[in-house]
Amino acid sequence: MTVSFQRATKKQARLRMAIDGPSGSGKTYTALVFAFALAEAGRVALIDTEHGSASKYADLFPPFDTLELDKFDPRLYIEGIQAAEAAGYEVIVIDSLSHAWEGEGGILELHDQATKRSQSGNSFTAWKDITPIQRQLVEGMLQSSCHIIATMRSKMDYIQTTDEKGRSVIRKVGLAPVQRQGMEYEFDILCDMDADHNLVVSKTRCFAIADQVICKPTAAWFAPIRAWVTEGAPIPPPAPKLAEATTTGNGTQAGATSGNGKQPKSSAVVDQYLAQYVTTKKGPENWALTIRNRFSLDETKALVILGVENLTQYAGTVGDALHTLQLWDAEQAQIPQAAPAEAAQDGAA
Repeated sequence: MTVSFQRATKKQARLRMAIDGPSGSGKTYTALVFAFALAEAGRVALIDTEHGSASKYADLFPPFDTLELDKFDPRLYIEGIQAAEAAGYEVIVIDSLSHAWEGEGGILELHDQATKRSQSGNSFTAWKDITPIQRQLVEGMLQSSCHIIATMRSKMDYIQTTDEKGRSVIRKVGLAPVQRQGMEYEFDILCDMDADHNLVVSKTRCFAIADQVICKPTAAWFAPIRAWVTEGAPIPPPAPKLAEATTTGNGTQAGATSGNGKQPKSSAVVDQYLAQYVTTKKGPENWALTIRNRFSLDETKALVILGVENLTQYAGTVGDALHTLQLWDAEQAQIPQAAPAEAAQDGAA
């Protein structure tokens, strides 16, 4: 295999940001402030694991759409991210990422189930089956064509300090985020919030906000971050993401058929049959936007690749269609491009 270096250049980017803190610190509200500061067209999707808590702020922000989860298998998060991409949202808020670790159906519960299924009962070796699921979630966020702002709960503790008058007071403080160790390394920006709504920038690749501490940050404070992600060379077309078969909690492969020959049920758009999806109010518009942004294809070319005359004839799901286009796109990337002189000779011949 031949490898080569290229000159490093500043490019536009999709933001990957995390906000952690104890209960009541203002993570959800702050994430929404930042999301609308970032979304040019105001299209924000929110994956809600907090029993609809984000919707309580709906009267304080422009309209946004939510996907409420009551089970927290990381693969449901991935489906939500893919559904938001297919629907053309600009920013995805994940509130909160902690449930994918310790919530019902989350990584820790999946690990317990894997341990019980193993003949040895060895909890350490059970991680070999579960760690790939965690990695799929991380890759789903990192490879998304949307901006991602995730909140994480932090482990709480109480400390005794003195106030400005010298009196002893008990304060609630947040410690490490509730997620797998090292998750903070995956984000461009990591902010910690405390019970007094102070936001501390603990990690950033945007030097304009390095080491800042601010109480109740506003959209104006977020402006340097927006400038940072939008400045530079245009974002290149996304690399093809080949879909991988993943096993759900009941042992069924996502995207495969179950024992009764039916597609496993899912609330995500990617698992909705394409023929049904394109008949919805925004279906045709969102489909055209998705294939143009992901594969630089128009609808006519996509129909040829899918082997149908119109989208309503396609028998698979939205996810199946995108997977077919991804395979085609990957094959095109492997075809060597003719040099200009060779192309001219071929034309003359």
